[in-house]
Amino acid sequence: MKKEKVLILGAGPAGLAAAYQLLKTSKKYEVIILEKEKQIGGLCKTIPFKKNYVDYGVHFYRISEYEEVNKLIYQLLPIEDKKPLDNKKEINQYIRVGKNRFNSHDIMLINQASSNIYFNHQFYEYPIKMNIDTIHKMGIFNLFLIGCSYLKVLVHKKKETNLENYYINRYGKKFYEIFFLEYTKKVCGLHPKDIDIDWGKQRIRETSLMNLLKEKLFKKKKINHEPSLIEEYYYPKYGCKEVYQKMKEQIIELGGEIVTNSYVKNIKIENNQIKNIEYNENGQKKNMKTDYLISSIPLKEFVTLLEDNQKDEKIIKYAKELPFRDLMLVHLTFSKKQFMKLGAFRTIQQNSWVFIQDPKIQFGRIKIANNWSSYMLDQEGKNQILLTLEYCCDRKSPFFKLKNDEVMKEVKRELKQLKLMPNKGIIDYKINRVKNAYPAYYGTYEKRKEIIEYLNRYHQIYCIGRGGQHQYIDMDKAMYTGLKASDSIIKSKKSKKDIWLS
Repeated sequence: MKKEKVLILGAGPAGLAAAYQLLKTSKKYEVIILEKEKQIGGLCKTIPFKKNYVDYGVHFYRISEYEEVNKLIYQLLPIEDKKPLDNKKEINQYIRVGKNRFNSHDIMLINQASSNIYFNHQFYEYPIKMNIDTIHKMGIFNLFLIGCSYLKVLVHKKKETNLENYYINRYGKKFYEIFFLEYTKKVCGLHPKDIDIDWGKQRIRETSLMNLLKEKLFKKKKINHEPSLIEEYYYPKYGCKEVYQKMKEQIIELGGEIVTNSYVKNIKIENNQIKNIEYNENGQKKNMKTDYLISSIPLKEFVTLLEDNQKDEKIIKYAKELPFRDLMLVHLTFSKKQFMKLGAFRTIQQNSWVFIQDPKIQFGRIKIANNWSSYMLDQEGKNQILLTLEYCCDRKSPFFKLKNDEVMKEVKRELKQLKLMPNKGIIDYKINRVKNAYPAYYGTYEKRKEIIEYLNRYHQIYCIGRGGQHQYIDMDKAMYTGLKASDSIIKSKKSKKDIWLS
């Protein structure tokens, strides 16, 4: 029996999950993934930095609200045999007895989800704890204002016409201004009042100041799967790439094919049916026919590839103008001995990441790699502090175009402001510029539903993942869309409602 061909664009979390699901579930499909880069993993790569390894950004795993995703991830890479911090029963089924960080390579480490927020020259624990330290740093007056502003929104909610009002309705204006405003501006590039509330629904979900207090002050666990309130996270011993490397091995073993250094140039369509795919494989032009096409490449790019006599130029224009935020990652190593002399060393020593809620500092977050997995550092690296600074910007901005030495001048200046620059300075650095990192929620984003309706008329085409759906989603949601697309193909579903994330 001739197999049906499924072509997948992009070997990130979503594309790999789609391929794995198709091949694992049925033997009737020939699955090929085209990946533009040399390395799989998309925005979740792990890359070398001297003799150490670093991730593309802050990526971690937790128990997802999607059971299908949990079964996929933790079957490939189980959680280490260690008592979980939050002791939820659902975690126990994913712990592999007898495998721990000392005797196993292929495991997830259990890490405490400790983070800080830097505001007004002080580091605060996040989620906020109503303890002596917080009261001392913030002051009774600010706490009083936070309480009053929250009581105000309990009495009178704002109309949720933008992200700012979404925040205020859940936290009160004062809390929002202290702990969310500046960081959101850095990530999104605009003031929250000019951003669609969908950003908040994806990133903040339905938590509130009251829920935060119940979770952290009264220890009431009523919120599940809320990333801002988790007590622990799971991280592969040798980096985020480990999950995707395992998926790659399984895909190839099951008969799938992953072609790197390759990308689609044109998708010819007639009467809403795919007729031909023109693509470039390692510099050579090729053609392919396919029964189904699953795309995880940025939606704004994918729509422009469709060659259709009946195409809607207005929709094409909306899609092309969908905004993205780009990312500059600055990886730095310091002498641990020198770093220990700094007043802020304790903050770095105890946390996995730190949010910078200060308009005078351009980067928005610091990742402390040492506290994720020391196994990613070589022997020399164990005597070092390895930080990653995240600068959200646009590729057309002057900052994104700066030469590396010019970027480092800014880095040093800002680290000095945070009192995170030891006397002997930086040992080494590496800079990565990541395009299309965060889908943005302004501009033609409001036309996204029209774009979806337009694409849904092509029954052979499925858009998945963060870029493919233009949704700022986590890895588990991205993988979920891939699993759902494969499920739709296998079951010949006509509706794509459960694939698109609203």
